[in-house]
Amino acid sequence: MEVGPRDIENNQAVLVRRDNREKLFAAFDQLEAVVDQLLNSIQNDMLTAARDFMETNSFAAADLAEMEKIITEKRGFVYAWWCGSEECELEAKERMAATIRNIPLDQEGARQRVCSEAKCVHCGRDAQEVAIFARAY
Repeated sequence: MEVGPRDIENNQAVLVRRDNREKLFAAFDQLEAVVDQLLNSIQNDMLTAARDFMETNSFAAADLAEMEKIITEKRGFVYAWWCGSEECELEAKERMAATIRNIPLDQEGARQRVCSEAKCVHCGRDAQEVAIFARAY
């Protein structure tokens, strides 16, 4: 928000969105309503962009080789079966600097993303849950 001498003369403030650099002018008596609407709009736009980015950059892997190819050649998230063993997570970390970023609460939805049998991406043992692996950038 900018308020300079000329803005005071014009009874207005200048609002500039940080997410898209759009500049808006708002009269002082309407400032509260404009800012409220603007903040809601920014929140919705940023949330939509983040969800779109996550969806576009999410992949599934059936085994460690496939996960490594995705992690090293693309940027994003890899959904894969995991047996729950710390050793299997550490192998992914040592091999490709990927760690489990999240274990989705919605396991049913996560299972629909992975098309392979419920076998751990690393060791091949039976897996009970899907984990999301990624590199920290």
